[in-house]
Amino acid sequence: MQPLFEPIKYDPHAQKRRHKASFSQHLALESTFLIVPKPLRVTQEQLAAQLGMSLRSVQIWFQNRRAKQRAKYHAKPKPLPCAVPEFSIAYLTGHIPQENPSQKQ
Repeated sequence: MQPLFEPIKYDPHAQKRRHKASFSQHLALESTFLIVPKPLRVTQEQLAAQLGMSLRSVQIWFQNRRAKQRAKYHAKPKPLPCAVPEFSIAYLTGHIPQENPSQKQ
């Protein structure tokens, strides 16, 4: 006789699939973040229920968004890449060397 079902094998090291928030979920989360960057648990529960997401995924979204905001605030401006640095510095400072007609022979 065959068993009615096969036992599910639990693998604690198996990776779970990530679920990316949809565009409409992202808009709702982002608009809430602009008003309240750190919402109360009740607000998070309401958002999760309205958006069809788990409470944990809403919590993680807000945590990641706050980290993104902090990283942007503390980010140092990156220097512009240039092929010829001497010319770029001269151009930016306004000291572009001019040809001297007396030196031409």
